[in-house]
Amino acid sequence: MKFSDYQQRFKYYLRFIPIKFNFVFLFIIILAIYKWIWSTHTSVNSFYALSILILKISFLLILLYAILSLLSVSISWIYFHIQKKRVPQFQVEIIKHDEFHHENLMRTRVEGLIKPLLGYLKVELYYSPYQSLEKYTLDSGGFFSNPFTTKYESTNRLKADDIKEYQFSKAVLYFEDMLHLFSFPAIVEFSSSLTNYPITKPTNTKEHIPYSSQEQQVRIEELRKIQGEWLNYKKFEGSDDVRRIVWKIYAKSKELVVRYPEQLDPFASHIQFFVSYYYNPLFLHPNDYTYAMLNTYKIAVWNIWYSLFQHGIQVHFTSDQSVSEDSFDAIQTKQLITQSDFQHETKIMDKINLKKCQVLCIHSMNDENDIQWALDNMQTNTLVFFIQLSSTFRMSLAKHWIKKIFWLPSSDKLSSLKASWNFNPLKFSLNKNEKAILSLLEKNKIKFEVI
Repeated sequence: MKFSDYQQRFKYYLRFIPIKFNFVFLFIIILAIYKWIWSTHTSVNSFYALSILILKISFLLILLYAILSLLSVSISWIYFHIQKKRVPQFQVEIIKHDEFHHENLMRTRVEGLIKPLLGYLKVELYYSPYQSLEKYTLDSGGFFSNPFTTKYESTNRLKADDIKEYQFSKAVLYFEDMLHLFSFPAIVEFSSSLTNYPITKPTNTKEHIPYSSQEQQVRIEELRKIQGEWLNYKKFEGSDDVRRIVWKIYAKSKELVVRYPEQLDPFASHIQFFVSYYYNPLFLHPNDYTYAMLNTYKIAVWNIWYSLFQHGIQVHFTSDQSVSEDSFDAIQTKQLITQSDFQHETKIMDKINLKKCQVLCIHSMNDENDIQWALDNMQTNTLVFFIQLSSTFRMSLAKHWIKKIFWLPSSDKLSSLKASWNFNPLKFSLNKNEKAILSLLEKNKIKFEVI
């Protein structure tokens, strides 16, 4: 088991400790006040006597609040477990999805519980045994809400960072007091799903000439030129024009070949679009940094595909995913991209037919030797898109140091990753591999674009 797995489990079980750090801090304060009051000597100074009296009152009030908070949270927690088997108490519904910010408006309905007095009810949705989305608070109507109600309906904004399909299997309800001294968890089993699709951005890509369709069924309005077979050459025949004979090839192999002319085909309606998700095993194991780079890659792939699709061409999407299907449809393609993940088993040479491929998407963690093989075997008209994953963590140095100086908290998980990227070992190996792949692309003099 990896260290990151142990870390996730430790954080998961840590959340189930009902006593929080605020209580430990308050306990130290109570203990200090107690020792100060009962270990001091008597004095005739009236100000000193008044100070002792104020300390005693503060001590009693703090102690009373801690006891009432514990009782309130305990009663609410026990009541929920009593009602748990009687009432179908938990439902989550996605109302609205904001693709650009990856935020979701969610309506949560909970029955069979009472809120702790002057406390909170919080919810955490789990999409894996030890991973969850950020915790959110159920809105119970404010301070003047009915304290004895057993039904709650709340609308909350929930942010999901990764572009993928979340399958929720359970939720954890937290019963907390106002000062967060205690937090009693309760596990609720439920089933729901949430899909975060890649955002659509305006992308300027070169219009690519499609091949003729494999099945001559889809007819297009405008005739398009398609290239010939076998590197645009074929053996000379008696009916061929002698002006098309390639004399350079004849000088080398003593074989007469002619240039195979371009044709106007009314069925030239699609191109082959292949995406590689393979990553070199020499890189670190998947972590928060690789997940963030995967999001960047999915957004780039989707926008490249969609920009070609908008030219009126049927773009045949194929990838190296084990469960992937081929797709011409925009909705299905978006779903396939969303469900994809980095893998280190299937290389480009194991999956792709480079004689048919016209658009190839690669990234910074591809194997250098695999890219070299692809460049040596692809057609001359193939367009390669190289997505530089290091762009995920680019940020303004001035903005970074201002945050450091004034201790400004990170607005999201990606911001915190950007702040620590300069000290991550993955940065150096990624930059080195990017330079090597760029060198290969430039050296082979093929058509490529860097995203």
